[in-house]
Amino acid sequence: MAQIRPLRTDSARLSGLFVGIPLRFKPVFHIVVVLILLFTADLSWAEPAKFNPALAQRLDKCLQESLSEFKVPGVIAWVRGPKDRIWKGAAGWADLAQKIPMSPFMHMRIGSVTKTYTAMVILQLWEEGFLALDRPLADYLDFPITGGNKITIRHLLQMRSGLGNYSFNKKFGALMEDEPNRNFTPGELVKFSNYTVCAPGTRFDYNNANYIILGMIIEKLTKSSFSEQVKKRIIKPLGLKQTLVAVSCAMPQPFAKGYLFQKGKVVKSVCPMQPSVAWSAGNMLSTGSDQLVWAQAMAEGSLIKRKTRALQREFLNCQKPAGLAYGLGLARFHGGVGHTGNYSNAYTCIVMHYKGYDIVIMANGQAKNGNPKLSKASNIYAKLIKVLGL
Repeated sequence: MAQIRPLRTDSARLSGLFVGIPLRFKPVFHIVVVLILLFTADLSWAEPAKFNPALAQRLDKCLQESLSEFKVPGVIAWVRGPKDRIWKGAAGWADLAQKIPMSPFMHMRIGSVTKTYTAMVILQLWEEGFLALDRPLADYLDFPITGGNKITIRHLLQMRSGLGNYSFNKKFGALMEDEPNRNFTPGELVKFSNYTVCAPGTRFDYNNANYIILGMIIEKLTKSSFSEQVKKRIIKPLGLKQTLVAVSCAMPQPFAKGYLFQKGKVVKSVCPMQPSVAWSAGNMLSTGSDQLVWAQAMAEGSLIKRKTRALQREFLNCQKPAGLAYGLGLARFHGGVGHTGNYSNAYTCIVMHYKGYDIVIMANGQAKNGNPKLSKASNIYAKLIKVLGL
Protein backbone atom coordinates (compact mmCIF):
# COMPACT_ATOMS: atom_id res chain seq x y z
CA MET A 1 0.00 0.00 0.00
CA ALA A 2 1.28 3.49 -0.81
CA GLN A 3 2.48 5.24 2.32
CA ILE A 4 1.05 8.67 3.16
CA ARG A 5 3.83 11.17 3.76
CA PRO A 6 2.88 13.46 6.66
CA LEU A 7 3.64 17.15 6.47
CA ARG A 8 7.01 17.90 8.06
CA THR A 9 6.86 19.99 11.24
CA ASP A 10 10.49 20.06 12.37
CA SER A 11 10.25 21.72 15.80
CA ALA A 12 13.96 22.55 15.91
CA ARG A 13 13.79 24.25 12.51
CA LEU A 14 10.72 26.26 13.56
CA SER A 15 12.16 27.28 16.91
CA GLY A 16 15.24 28.63 15.15
CA LEU A 17 13.05 31.06 13.25
CA PHE A 18 11.88 32.66 16.50
CA VAL A 19 15.33 33.81 17.60
CA GLY A 20 15.33 37.58 18.01
CA ILE A 21 11.54 37.93 17.72
CA PRO A 22 10.00 39.94 20.58
CA LEU A 23 7.97 37.71 22.89
CA ARG A 24 4.69 39.53 22.23
CA PHE A 25 4.98 38.84 18.45
CA LYS A 26 5.95 35.17 18.67
CA PRO A 27 2.37 33.69 18.69
CA VAL A 28 1.44 35.65 15.54
CA PHE A 29 4.75 34.87 13.87
CA HIS A 30 4.29 31.16 14.69
CA ILE A 31 0.93 31.13 12.92
CA VAL A 32 2.37 32.89 9.85
CA VAL A 33 5.23 30.37 9.60
CA VAL A 34 2.87 27.41 9.86
CA LEU A 35 0.65 28.87 7.12
CA ILE A 36 3.68 29.42 4.86
CA LEU A 37 4.78 25.81 5.39
CA LEU A 38 1.29 24.52 4.63
CA PHE A 39 0.95 26.46 1.40
CA THR A 40 4.48 25.76 0.19
CA ALA A 41 4.66 22.10 1.22
CA ASP A 42 4.48 19.33 -1.37
CA LEU A 43 0.89 18.14 -0.98
CA SER A 44 1.05 15.57 -3.79
CA TRP A 45 0.91 12.79 -1.17
CA ALA A 46 -2.74 13.56 -0.47
CA GLU A 47 -3.88 12.65 -3.97
CA PRO A 48 -2.63 9.56 -5.81
CA ALA A 49 -0.86 10.02 -9.13
CA LYS A 50 -3.34 10.08 -12.00
CA PHE A 51 -3.48 8.32 -15.33
CA ASN A 52 -2.53 9.97 -18.59
CA PRO A 53 -5.50 12.26 -19.45
CA ALA A 54 -5.95 10.74 -22.92
CA LEU A 55 -6.07 7.21 -21.48
CA ALA A 56 -8.45 8.35 -18.73
CA GLN A 57 -10.81 9.71 -21.40
CA ARG A 58 -10.72 6.38 -23.24
CA LEU A 59 -11.52 4.54 -20.03
CA ASP A 60 -14.44 6.89 -19.33
CA LYS A 61 -15.71 6.23 -22.84
CA CYS A 62 -15.34 2.47 -22.26
CA LEU A 63 -17.67 2.66 -19.25
CA GLN A 64 -20.23 4.73 -21.15
CA GLU A 65 -20.21 2.25 -24.04
CA SER A 66 -20.58 -0.66 -21.62
CA LEU A 67 -24.00 0.58 -20.48
CA SER A 68 -25.62 -0.16 -23.83
CA GLU A 69 -23.29 -2.96 -24.91
CA PHE A 70 -23.82 -5.08 -21.80
CA LYS A 71 -27.24 -3.73 -20.77
CA VAL A 72 -26.33 -2.62 -17.24
CA PRO A 73 -27.97 0.29 -15.35
CA GLY A 74 -24.65 1.52 -13.97
CA VAL A 75 -21.01 0.62 -13.51
CA ILE A 76 -18.06 1.58 -11.28
CA ALA A 77 -14.40 0.96 -12.13
CA TRP A 78 -11.14 1.50 -10.25
CA VAL A 79 -7.70 0.82 -11.71
CA ARG A 80 -4.24 1.03 -10.16
CA GLY A 81 -1.44 0.99 -12.68
CA PRO A 82 2.35 1.29 -12.60
CA LYS A 83 3.83 3.80 -10.12
CA ASP A 84 0.58 3.61 -8.12
CA ARG A 85 -1.29 5.74 -10.67
CA ILE A 86 -5.00 5.45 -10.00
CA TRP A 87 -8.00 5.99 -12.25
CA LYS A 88 -11.58 5.79 -11.10
CA GLY A 89 -14.77 6.15 -13.08
CA ALA A 90 -18.51 5.62 -13.04
CA ALA A 91 -21.29 5.66 -15.61
CA GLY A 92 -25.04 5.19 -15.68
CA TRP A 93 -27.47 5.23 -12.79
CA ALA A 94 -27.35 4.16 -9.17
CA ASP A 95 -31.10 4.73 -8.88
CA LEU A 96 -33.18 4.57 -12.06
CA ALA A 97 -36.37 5.96 -10.53
CA GLN A 98 -34.76 8.92 -8.78
CA LYS A 99 -32.21 9.48 -11.58
CA ILE A 100 -29.29 9.38 -9.16
CA PRO A 101 -26.08 9.04 -11.18
CA MET A 102 -23.56 6.35 -10.35
CA SER A 103 -20.57 7.47 -8.29
CA PRO A 104 -17.20 5.70 -7.90
CA PHE A 105 -17.69 5.74 -4.13
CA MET A 106 -21.00 3.87 -3.86
CA HIS A 107 -21.46 0.60 -2.01
CA MET A 108 -22.51 -2.60 -3.76
CA ARG A 109 -22.78 -6.26 -2.85
CA ILE A 110 -19.65 -8.15 -3.92
CA GLY A 111 -21.06 -11.70 -3.93
CA SER A 112 -18.48 -14.44 -4.27
CA VAL A 113 -15.52 -12.10 -3.88
CA THR A 114 -16.41 -12.86 -0.23
CA LYS A 115 -14.80 -16.27 -0.78
CA THR A 116 -11.37 -14.63 -1.06
CA TYR A 117 -11.84 -13.25 2.47
CA THR A 118 -12.96 -16.62 3.81
CA ALA A 119 -9.97 -18.32 2.20
CA MET A 120 -7.59 -15.72 3.65
CA VAL A 121 -8.86 -16.35 7.19
CA ILE A 122 -8.48 -20.13 6.71
CA LEU A 123 -4.91 -19.71 5.43
CA GLN A 124 -4.03 -17.52 8.41
CA LEU A 125 -5.47 -20.16 10.76
CA TRP A 126 -3.30 -22.74 8.98
CA GLU A 127 -0.23 -20.57 9.55
CA GLU A 128 -1.15 -20.33 13.23
CA GLY A 129 -1.48 -24.10 13.59
CA PHE A 130 -5.25 -24.21 14.10
CA LEU A 131 -5.76 -26.64 11.23
CA ALA A 132 -4.06 -28.80 8.63
CA LEU A 133 -5.12 -28.40 5.01
CA ASP A 134 -5.09 -32.13 4.32
CA ARG A 135 -6.95 -33.31 7.41
CA PRO A 136 -10.60 -34.41 6.98
CA LEU A 137 -13.52 -32.20 7.98
CA ALA A 138 -14.55 -34.71 10.62
CA ASP A 139 -11.49 -33.61 12.63
CA TYR A 140 -12.87 -30.08 12.94
CA LEU A 141 -16.66 -30.29 12.79
CA ASP A 142 -19.01 -32.62 14.59
CA PHE A 143 -21.71 -31.64 12.09
CA PRO A 144 -22.64 -34.71 9.99
CA ILE A 145 -21.36 -34.19 6.43
CA THR A 146 -21.46 -36.88 3.77
CA GLY A 147 -17.87 -37.94 3.12
CA GLY A 148 -16.64 -35.79 6.00
CA ASN A 149 -13.95 -38.36 6.84
CA LYS A 150 -12.46 -37.99 3.31
CA ILE A 151 -13.14 -34.37 2.33
CA THR A 152 -10.27 -32.10 3.42
CA ILE A 153 -9.93 -28.36 4.00
CA ARG A 154 -7.91 -28.18 0.79
CA HIS A 155 -10.74 -29.83 -1.15
CA LEU A 156 -13.16 -27.16 0.10
CA LEU A 157 -10.83 -24.30 -0.81
CA GLN A 158 -10.25 -25.77 -4.28
CA MET A 159 -13.96 -26.43 -4.95
CA ARG A 160 -13.21 -30.16 -5.21
CA SER A 161 -15.15 -31.61 -2.28
CA GLY A 162 -17.63 -33.50 -4.45
CA LEU A 163 -20.51 -32.28 -2.25
CA GLY A 164 -23.91 -31.36 -3.61
CA ASN A 165 -24.92 -27.76 -4.24
CA TYR A 166 -27.82 -26.39 -2.22
CA SER A 167 -28.51 -23.84 -4.95
CA PHE A 168 -29.58 -26.71 -7.23
CA ASN A 169 -31.52 -28.63 -4.61
CA LYS A 170 -35.22 -28.64 -5.59
CA LYS A 171 -36.37 -28.59 -1.98
CA PHE A 172 -34.22 -25.55 -1.27
CA GLY A 173 -35.53 -23.86 -4.43
CA ALA A 174 -39.14 -24.51 -3.44
CA LEU A 175 -38.50 -23.11 0.04
CA MET A 176 -36.92 -19.96 -1.41
CA GLU A 177 -39.88 -19.51 -3.75
CA ASP A 178 -42.35 -19.82 -0.87
CA GLU A 179 -40.30 -17.71 1.54
CA PRO A 180 -37.97 -15.43 -0.48
CA ASN A 181 -37.04 -13.39 2.61
CA ARG A 182 -36.25 -16.40 4.77
CA ASN A 183 -33.02 -16.42 6.79
CA PHE A 184 -31.03 -19.66 6.83
CA THR A 185 -28.47 -20.98 9.28
CA PRO A 186 -25.22 -22.35 7.85
CA GLY A 187 -26.24 -25.80 9.06
CA GLU A 188 -29.51 -25.65 7.13
CA LEU A 189 -27.65 -24.74 3.93
CA VAL A 190 -25.22 -27.62 4.38
CA LYS A 191 -28.09 -30.08 4.93
CA PHE A 192 -29.42 -29.13 1.49
CA SER A 193 -25.95 -29.96 0.11
CA ASN A 194 -25.42 -33.17 2.05
CA TYR A 195 -25.03 -35.53 -0.88
CA THR A 196 -22.18 -36.26 -3.28
CA VAL A 197 -21.78 -35.65 -7.01
CA CYS A 198 -18.28 -37.12 -7.29
CA ALA A 199 -15.43 -38.44 -5.16
CA PRO A 200 -13.45 -35.79 -3.23
CA GLY A 201 -10.55 -34.30 -5.16
CA THR A 202 -11.53 -35.73 -8.55
CA ARG A 203 -12.94 -32.65 -10.28
CA PHE A 204 -13.71 -28.95 -9.94
CA ASP A 205 -17.33 -28.13 -9.10
CA TYR A 206 -18.06 -24.53 -8.11
CA ASN A 207 -20.27 -24.74 -5.05
CA ASN A 208 -21.14 -22.25 -2.30
CA ALA A 209 -21.53 -25.09 0.22
CA ASN A 210 -17.73 -25.51 0.31
CA TYR A 211 -17.27 -22.00 1.65
CA ILE A 212 -20.27 -22.21 3.99
CA ILE A 213 -18.52 -25.18 5.65
CA LEU A 214 -15.26 -23.21 5.80
CA GLY A 215 -17.16 -20.44 7.60
CA MET A 216 -18.45 -22.99 10.10
CA ILE A 217 -14.90 -24.25 10.67
CA ILE A 218 -13.65 -20.68 11.25
CA GLU A 219 -16.29 -20.15 13.92
CA LYS A 220 -15.64 -23.53 15.57
CA LEU A 221 -11.86 -23.06 15.78
CA THR A 222 -11.84 -19.40 16.83
CA LYS A 223 -14.90 -19.52 19.08
CA SER A 224 -16.05 -16.26 17.52
CA SER A 225 -18.17 -15.21 14.55
CA PHE A 226 -17.11 -15.32 10.92
CA SER A 227 -17.83 -11.59 10.75
CA GLU A 228 -15.56 -10.83 13.70
CA GLN A 229 -12.68 -12.85 12.26
CA VAL A 230 -12.91 -11.06 8.89
CA LYS A 231 -12.93 -7.69 10.67
CA LYS A 232 -10.02 -8.58 12.93
CA ARG A 233 -7.81 -10.25 10.34
CA ILE A 234 -8.53 -8.34 7.12
CA ILE A 235 -10.80 -5.30 7.35
CA LYS A 236 -9.00 -3.53 10.22
CA PRO A 237 -5.39 -4.31 9.19
CA LEU A 238 -6.04 -3.03 5.65
CA GLY A 239 -8.20 -0.07 6.73
CA LEU A 240 -11.20 -1.19 4.66
CA LYS A 241 -13.61 1.23 6.30
CA GLN A 242 -16.34 0.78 3.67
CA THR A 243 -16.34 -3.04 3.72
CA LEU A 244 -18.58 -5.17 5.91
CA VAL A 245 -20.03 -8.63 6.34
CA ALA A 246 -23.76 -8.09 5.79
CA VAL A 247 -26.24 -9.57 8.24
CA SER A 248 -29.38 -7.93 6.83
CA CYS A 249 -30.73 -6.36 3.65
CA ALA A 250 -29.78 -2.87 4.88
CA MET A 251 -27.04 -1.15 2.86
CA PRO A 252 -24.82 1.73 3.98
CA GLN A 253 -25.09 5.11 2.25
CA PRO A 254 -24.33 5.87 -0.46
CA PHE A 255 -25.29 2.72 -2.33
CA ALA A 256 -26.36 1.69 -5.81
CA LYS A 257 -29.66 -0.12 -6.18
CA GLY A 258 -29.58 -3.47 -7.92
CA TYR A 259 -31.89 -4.28 -10.86
CA LEU A 260 -33.16 -7.30 -12.77
CA PHE A 261 -34.81 -7.47 -16.19
CA GLN A 262 -37.80 -9.76 -15.68
CA LYS A 263 -40.88 -10.36 -17.83
CA GLY A 264 -40.06 -7.41 -20.07
CA LYS A 265 -39.53 -4.95 -17.19
CA VAL A 266 -36.60 -3.65 -15.19
CA VAL A 267 -37.40 -4.20 -11.53
CA LYS A 268 -35.56 -3.01 -8.43
CA SER A 269 -33.74 -5.81 -6.62
CA VAL A 270 -31.62 -4.38 -3.82
CA CYS A 271 -32.01 -7.53 -1.74
CA PRO A 272 -33.12 -10.47 -3.93
CA MET A 273 -32.28 -12.80 -1.05
CA GLN A 274 -31.21 -12.51 2.57
CA PRO A 275 -27.41 -12.32 3.01
CA SER A 276 -27.59 -15.45 5.19
CA VAL A 277 -28.32 -17.47 2.03
CA ALA A 278 -24.75 -16.79 0.88
CA TRP A 279 -23.06 -16.14 4.26
CA SER A 280 -19.30 -16.87 4.14
CA ALA A 281 -19.61 -17.68 0.43
CA GLY A 282 -21.03 -14.33 -0.69
CA ASN A 283 -22.63 -11.91 1.81
CA MET A 284 -20.17 -8.99 1.90
CA LEU A 285 -20.60 -5.35 0.87
CA SER A 286 -17.91 -2.92 -0.22
CA THR A 287 -16.83 -0.04 -2.44
CA GLY A 288 -14.52 0.07 -5.44
CA SER A 289 -11.80 1.90 -3.54
CA ASP A 290 -11.73 -0.68 -0.74
CA GLN A 291 -11.65 -3.54 -3.24
CA LEU A 292 -8.72 -1.92 -5.02
CA VAL A 293 -6.81 -2.15 -1.73
CA TRP A 294 -7.93 -5.77 -1.40
CA ALA A 295 -6.81 -6.55 -4.97
CA GLN A 296 -3.33 -5.30 -4.13
CA ALA A 297 -3.24 -7.19 -0.81
CA MET A 298 -4.19 -10.43 -2.56
CA ALA A 299 -1.61 -9.89 -5.30
CA GLU A 300 1.19 -9.15 -2.86
CA GLY A 301 0.10 -11.64 -0.18
CA SER A 302 0.58 -8.91 2.40
CA LEU A 303 -1.52 -10.70 5.06
CA ILE A 304 0.15 -14.10 4.75
CA LYS A 305 3.67 -15.49 4.53
CA ARG A 306 5.43 -15.87 1.19
CA LYS A 307 5.18 -19.67 1.24
CA THR A 308 1.45 -19.44 1.99
CA ARG A 309 0.97 -17.09 -0.95
CA ALA A 310 2.72 -19.63 -3.19
CA LEU A 311 0.52 -22.40 -1.78
CA GLN A 312 -2.64 -20.40 -2.48
CA ARG A 313 -1.54 -20.02 -6.10
CA GLU A 314 -1.12 -23.71 -6.85
CA PHE A 315 -3.82 -23.47 -9.52
CA LEU A 316 -5.52 -26.55 -10.90
CA ASN A 317 -7.09 -26.35 -14.33
CA CYS A 318 -10.87 -26.66 -14.45
CA GLN A 319 -12.75 -28.54 -17.13
CA LYS A 320 -15.26 -25.69 -17.41
CA PRO A 321 -15.18 -22.87 -18.19
CA ALA A 322 -12.25 -22.96 -20.57
CA GLY A 323 -9.20 -21.04 -19.40
CA LEU A 324 -10.14 -21.13 -15.72
CA ALA A 325 -7.84 -22.52 -13.04
CA TYR A 326 -8.67 -22.44 -9.32
CA GLY A 327 -6.34 -22.38 -6.33
CA LEU A 328 -7.12 -21.91 -2.64
CA GLY A 329 -9.82 -19.28 -2.88
CA LEU A 330 -8.28 -17.54 -5.89
CA ALA A 331 -9.02 -17.97 -9.59
CA ARG A 332 -6.72 -17.53 -12.56
CA PHE A 333 -8.22 -16.85 -15.95
CA HIS A 334 -6.85 -15.32 -19.12
CA GLY A 335 -3.65 -14.28 -17.33
CA GLY A 336 -5.28 -12.48 -14.40
CA VAL A 337 -5.62 -13.58 -10.77
CA GLY A 338 -8.53 -12.68 -8.51
CA HIS A 339 -12.22 -13.53 -8.22
CA THR A 340 -15.63 -12.65 -9.59
CA GLY A 341 -18.81 -12.10 -7.62
CA ASN A 342 -22.50 -12.33 -8.44
CA TYR A 343 -25.24 -11.56 -5.93
CA SER A 344 -28.32 -13.18 -7.45
CA ASN A 345 -27.65 -11.30 -10.74
CA ALA A 346 -28.62 -7.97 -9.13
CA TYR A 347 -24.98 -7.08 -8.42
CA THR A 348 -21.84 -8.36 -10.14
CA CYS A 349 -18.23 -7.67 -9.35
CA ILE A 350 -14.71 -8.60 -10.39
CA VAL A 351 -11.49 -7.94 -8.43
CA MET A 352 -8.34 -8.79 -10.38
CA HIS A 353 -4.60 -8.34 -10.66
CA TYR A 354 -3.55 -8.44 -14.31
CA LYS A 355 -0.14 -7.67 -15.81
CA GLY A 356 0.84 -5.27 -13.05
CA TYR A 357 -2.58 -3.61 -12.80
CA ASP A 358 -5.16 -3.92 -10.00
CA ILE A 359 -8.65 -3.70 -11.48
CA VAL A 360 -12.10 -3.56 -9.85
CA ILE A 361 -15.39 -3.48 -11.77
CA MET A 362 -18.82 -3.35 -10.07
CA ALA A 363 -22.18 -3.30 -11.85
CA ASN A 364 -25.73 -3.10 -10.50
CA GLY A 365 -27.59 -5.76 -12.43
CA GLN A 366 -29.56 -5.55 -15.63
CA ALA A 367 -31.07 -2.75 -17.66
CA LYS A 368 -33.65 -3.23 -20.42
CA ASN A 369 -32.97 -6.43 -22.38
CA GLY A 370 -30.20 -7.40 -19.95
CA ASN A 371 -29.59 -10.97 -18.89
CA PRO A 372 -27.33 -12.90 -16.48
CA LYS A 373 -24.82 -13.94 -19.17
CA LEU A 374 -24.46 -10.51 -20.78
CA SER A 375 -24.90 -8.03 -17.94
CA LYS A 376 -21.81 -8.86 -15.89
CA ALA A 377 -18.85 -6.96 -14.47
CA SER A 378 -16.52 -9.59 -15.95
CA ASN A 379 -17.63 -8.68 -19.49
CA ILE A 380 -16.92 -5.01 -18.81
CA TYR A 381 -13.53 -6.00 -17.37
CA ALA A 382 -12.62 -7.81 -20.61
CA LYS A 383 -13.48 -4.66 -22.58
CA LEU A 384 -11.58 -2.37 -20.22
CA ILE A 385 -8.28 -4.29 -20.29
CA LYS A 386 -8.26 -3.95 -24.07
CA VAL A 387 -8.53 -0.19 -23.66
CA LEU A 388 -5.62 -0.35 -21.23
CA GLY A 389 -3.65 -2.11 -23.95
CA LEU A 390 -3.06 -5.21 -21.84
